[in-house]
Amino acid sequence: MDQWSILLSGSEGIGKKALAVQFTMQNFDETYYDPTLEEGYRKQWVVDNQTCLVYATTTVGEIENAVYNHWQSIYRADGIFLVYSISYRPSFDQLRAFWQEIRRIRGDNIPLILLANKCDLLDHEISTTEGAALASQFGCPFLEVSAKTGLNVDRAFADFIRLLRQQKADATKGSDVTVRAAKGRTRSCVVL
Repeated sequence: MDQWSILLSGSEGIGKKALAVQFTMQNFDETYYDPTLEEGYRKQWVVDNQTCLVYATTTVGEIENAVYNHWQSIYRADGIFLVYSISYRPSFDQLRAFWQEIRRIRGDNIPLILLANKCDLLDHEISTTEGAALASQFGCPFLEVSAKTGLNVDRAFADFIRLLRQQKADATKGSDVTVRAAKGRTRSCVVL
């Protein structure tokens, strides 16, 4: 069984914890809000007929705390959801700072997916086009989700598991080619 650690990162109050709870427990409680420094959830799940264990971790929303004090979460994650609320422009505007810090800590090879949360709301401050354009700049997939209704939450996690599995397979394939190439070499020397 493969195991994956996925971090939900972004501004505070945008529903990162609600997304993790919706994914792991299929539950949403709109009366409950508890800002946390870091909280983890796990779920055993089947994606494409293969069982996996998913750890969904959330961090505090302030960039200073999320990155500088909790960089271990970023460093340990197999992949990161960059999350914003479509009804709160500052959460979208702050994503570039989160993205830059994640790249500073992990480089360019960390899988990312951009999630636009709260797509069930009518008051959109950020259009789908803007979200897709930012995802294109970041070089990552984009999806609109709703922690409240569950819309696309399972799809987002399933897509991420597929992305992580593909990345792992590509890395293994690349190392196999290197090993085979090294085994195929013969050593020779020329004496003058």
